[in-house]
Amino acid sequence: FVDAYPFVDRVPYYNSCITEVCSDPDTEGVECSAIHGYVAAAFLHGIRFESELLPRICRGPMMNVCDMYGTLHLKTFYQRVLHIEAECEYQLLEPCQDSEFGVGVSVLVLKRGVDEYNLQAVAVTIGDQVLRITQEAASVDGKWIQALPHYLVDGDVKIFQLDSKVIVEWKKAGIEIKWNLGQQLQIATRIGFKTCGTCAEFGYTPKISTENLLASTDLSCDIYEHEETYQCTDERHQQAHEMCETLTNIDGKFGRCL
Repeated sequence: FVDAYPFVDRVPYYNSCITEVCSDPDTEGVECSAIHGYVAAAFLHGIRFESELLPRICRGPMMNVCDMYGTLHLKTFYQRVLHIEAECEYQLLEPCQDSEFGVGVSVLVLKRGVDEYNLQAVAVTIGDQVLRITQEAASVDGKWIQALPHYLVDGDVKIFQLDSKVIVEWKKAGIEIKWNLGQQLQIATRIGFKTCGTCAEFGYTPKISTENLLASTDLSCDIYEHEETYQCTDERHQQAHEMCETLTNIDGKFGRCL
């Protein structure tokens, strides 16, 4: 990664990787989201890496991943962690002016307790079609979907359910959206997929949905940066460092960049 160091600060990605490994030690490959996030950030500066230089477990298709989880946190493609603190409809993805594919994702967050917020609904815009998903049902342009799987865009976009998750998959565009109908939402796009919105951080202003796809009234929105904390034994922290040091080791494989 040494060629990218002048352009992309590696420390936040390293710290995110340590947090991921310490928070979820039993999940294989948890460090990959931080590593792929750094690759994606470097790509924006014209720096590309051969996938075989990645740790073995992180090879294969390199994806930007944006996660919503907890009550409610949002981790962007570039590992910035935000905390949602108000009822609102947030625009996680939206097409940029020069985007190849017109894809947008917005979520409706409503309050469910004194300090807790609930992911209530998800809207996915694909071109001029709008897919709305709630815990009870899904619809396209206001018409209820009777059964899954369901297909859009001449069969290119597949909506289906797997392991209690609703998944929207558009292989041609390289995007996949997974929602567990609770607090966990994941948006994955291929590296180089040009998109804007809060997940992408372009301009870094949390995006509010201007189309009001999910909410019938205006809501006051608030979102701020969140510092993650974790419990990690000395032994586990050392293991985490060994897994994550790919990001900071200038003498490692990432000294060879394209």
